[in-house]
Amino acid sequence: MNPKYHRFVWPFPSGLPYAEEIDRVLRAESPVILVEHDNEFAPEVLERFWSYIMVEPERIHVGPYLIQRVNNLLWVHRRQNVTDDYFTVKFREKGGIRVPYLMPYAQFVTPRDTEAELFGLGFTYIPLSIWDKVYPAVAHGQGAFDPDHPYRDLDHRISSRCYALGYKARLHWDCVVNHAHVTQAVPEGEEERHDAAKKRLSKYVEAVE
Repeated sequence: MNPKYHRFVWPFPSGLPYAEEIDRVLRAESPVILVEHDNEFAPEVLERFWSYIMVEPERIHVGPYLIQRVNNLLWVHRRQNVTDDYFTVKFREKGGIRVPYLMPYAQFVTPRDTEAELFGLGFTYIPLSIWDKVYPAVAHGQGAFDPDHPYRDLDHRISSRCYALGYKARLHWDCVVNHAHVTQAVPEGEEERHDAAKKRLSKYVEAVE
């Protein structure tokens, strides 16, 4: 089978892969790779990613891509409370005393990770069989998303619902795609900060290469 992908084009409502749009695409085109409007990839990346899907068609698969957060470049997908390393110390007031406690948070993935509990939808494969379990009202022919599963869900809610049912995304580090928000021209006056972010990322880029 030849690789298939669906690109969600700008502007709204299909500029971002809302649950409503994804449902329409999966039912019409599965198996198919979901691609956000601002991600690009080489033909060999598409072929390689598709080959992984064909080997494990009942798993969620994702390709990594970069996002920029303030002055940091990060891989978009995240791990959720995997080990103690993924906790940070916070403080709260208790009886007038500052008491330290552990606050769980989602950690952005690095090339040491092979799975992600929370995933973006920029370059993603979701089996229809899993999708039907995440959005059962549609799967059962009711024709609409139920109130607990809004059709305007985006990636964070969609992946959270998958994770709640025990489904994680398989990460493929040899299928990195280019994200326009990172590769586009750097705004004037931001060059130094952008270069510093790239240097901090260098060890991860080397690991991928």
